[in-house]
Amino acid sequence: MARHMAWSTHGDLLLLAHDEHRPADDEWRGWLRAYETRSPHIRGVLVRTLGGGPSSSQRKELVRAMHAQTIPTPTAILTSSAIARGVLTALSWFLPAERLPRTFTLDDVVGALTFLGVNAASEGGVRAELARLAGSLELPARASAGGA
Repeated sequence: MARHMAWSTHGDLLLLAHDEHRPADDEWRGWLRAYETRSPHIRGVLVRTLGGGPSSSQRKELVRAMHAQTIPTPTAILTSSAIARGVLTALSWFLPAERLPRTFTLDDVVGALTFLGVNAASEGGVRAELARLAGSLELPARASAGGA
């Protein structure tokens, strides 16, 4: 079965790459466990998606996990997908403003890092790790590189 998402940590960030498809439930639950375990210890989450994102039931699980956090974990999402932005709109119906992810264009890694409070000097390493994650999903080189 094809994978549709991959994740890792880079410094004090949790990174997630999505292709254009919805993840399988077991993939999603693995990511959600990582998010719940690591979120108290990280600066933020950086997601790069070509349009893939959680299903309705997966969004409910995510909303529960986000509400359970004592301190919200900032999340930045890199995308040019109208579908992904629609998923974020749906999340906004269930989350207070301080818990909402912020979106950036697919190549605006510096803007996303600035939002997350990460030094822009980390850009090269973050781009490289996002490209590695995307490569593990067999995405095209341009789509995986984040404009690099």
